[in-house]
Amino acid sequence: MKQMLSSKKLFSCIFVFFCLFSFHSQVVSPFDIRFQTNQKGGIQMISNVALTCNASNGNCAVFQNQFPPNGNHNQDGGIVMDYVDVDTDGSTFMSSSDSLALPTCSEVSFAGLYWSARVQPNTAEYVNRKQVKIKLGNFFYQSITADETIDVLDIPSNPFFGMPGYYCYKNITQIVQASGGNARFTVANISSETGDENLFGAWTIVVVYSNQLESMRNLTVFDGMGYVSGQNNLDIPISGFLTPTVGPVSFELGVVAYEGDRSIQGDRFQFQGSGGFLDVPDPLRNPSDFFNSTITSNGALTPFRNPNYNNMLGFDNGIFIPDNSAFTYIGNAATNATIRVATSQDAILPRIITSAIDIYEPDLRATVFIDDLNGAPAEPGDVLEYTVTGKNIGSDVSLDTYMETTLNIRTEYIPNSIEYLNGGFIGAKTDASGDDQAEYDATSRIVRTRINTGADNNNGGTMNNSATGADSTSVKFRVQVVDDCIILDCDSTLENEAYIYGNGQISGNSFDNNGVSASYDANGCPSATTNLVTVFSPNCDEIEISHNEPLCEGDTITFIAPVSNFVTYDWQGPNGFSSSEANPIIPDITVDDSGVYSLLITLIDSTCAYDILYDTVSIAEAPSLTLDSLVD
Repeated sequence: MKQMLSSKKLFSCIFVFFCLFSFHSQVVSPFDIRFQTNQKGGIQMISNVALTCNASNGNCAVFQNQFPPNGNHNQDGGIVMDYVDVDTDGSTFMSSSDSLALPTCSEVSFAGLYWSARVQPNTAEYVNRKQVKIKLGNFFYQSITADETIDVLDIPSNPFFGMPGYYCYKNITQIVQASGGNARFTVANISSETGDENLFGAWTIVVVYSNQLESMRNLTVFDGMGYVSGQNNLDIPISGFLTPTVGPVSFELGVVAYEGDRSIQGDRFQFQGSGGFLDVPDPLRNPSDFFNSTITSNGALTPFRNPNYNNMLGFDNGIFIPDNSAFTYIGNAATNATIRVATSQDAILPRIITSAIDIYEPDLRATVFIDDLNGAPAEPGDVLEYTVTGKNIGSDVSLDTYMETTLNIRTEYIPNSIEYLNGGFIGAKTDASGDDQAEYDATSRIVRTRINTGADNNNGGTMNNSATGADSTSVKFRVQVVDDCIILDCDSTLENEAYIYGNGQISGNSFDNNGVSASYDANGCPSATTNLVTVFSPNCDEIEISHNEPLCEGDTITFIAPVSNFVTYDWQGPNGFSSSEANPIIPDITVDDSGVYSLLITLIDSTCAYDILYDTVSIAEAPSLTLDSLVD
């Protein structure tokens, strides 16, 4: 199953139905959704070749340096091809690299590595086709194995393409996330036939990222394997999105394909969203020779590839941003479009299609402000007043809007302190559920407030959208800092997040802020944690454990540890001893109970943890009495 969701909080799936309707084009493996999500962010691709012309060909450097769209036709079909290998590593026979540079404030949602080449069955290259190596920067290579492989033994409808090939995919989301979204990736040991004409080999990493500073978009990655040639088209209908009902609509398209030859006319990449099919423009690709063995992004050659050839000799990769200022390609309130790959003379093997289309959704934010009513710095017993402000800076109105704040375990809620500061429900609210717009759930420690026009004791209200979030609501409540040294010694910082939920009025999709506020951090990125409060607890000593002593056989051990309702205890010791009590006892002890006892204290609902504490117990043997010892 290729389809995945980027967030467990994506309550309403946005299905993008992807089909192939062209009668003449051949679908070797049906295209399907590899990844899709609705979020602020975009899609980037990095890529490079595994093969290029053999240097023994006197014109090889000329071919490699041909600046697009210039160059002679059929360069990959008329010259001998060989591996590229840039890493000076004796363990690799092929290597090439490219650099990923995501915008500031980005987080990686999905990353997939694709690699493909031509190989003959029953060869070493064929056997090893599913394994490649990848590394970040100057770190060591790691070997990976494809999650999926499409093997193409032949395309019977066109004898020219009788040479077999393979198309591999691997999910490398965790690898790219570990890079922070900015790193050089080197891919090595892509197996391919070499020393012959009409060969290709290349790799691509597709990255979907979230970024709260960018537009809300429907982001979709499709993959499959098709064959297009001789007056045939590959049509790709997409739906399941809703563009903004007013204002500008921008979109981006991406494609990865093989076998496109420089200067062979008739191949096009087109988009239909408002009327007929329109060519996707790119200054480095002629509209009638779109697939011209070039790697581009927004009209420019990608700059960080090594080797950095201008003519990829049978491989295309690009992301394109058509000018839609006049709504030529797609208009307001659009819900579907079609992407087309076409050719009349060339042969194209499309592998990946991506789309990033502006959509109509709320963008909810909730920001927490904290005031210490006893004056800073905060200390155990102080009363803190929380003010939570919710707003909608998106493109769609939010219905059934409500906010939730889960109290930090270092605080206790002060009963009946919820108060609305603006809107139609100004004033105090009760803690009980079902009688007004707010309640406090003591079990889950959640303050829940239904906000804005139409909110009642069961449903949230309507929050209008604007660039500034003018239709905002602020709610306050109070908490008291606990006097609990075991919690405060482990971590004395109160991190404060609030969540706001709603449904798009037009889109119907559920949305939440994932804790993101309307405040920004030092890097200019929207912050999930704002107004941190550090509790100063001068009367708390270092956490230690001990026991009563001295001890003799037959006595009772009583262990002493700090007590808290917000931690768990795990005691271990000699003679099979274990306990989950804070202060366990061992009655009627023997010398076998002597030794080292350990205690692991774990905070509930917290990432904070203590180091294991130790206590050494010594037990004396009971004195041995005889009748002789009693004679004076």
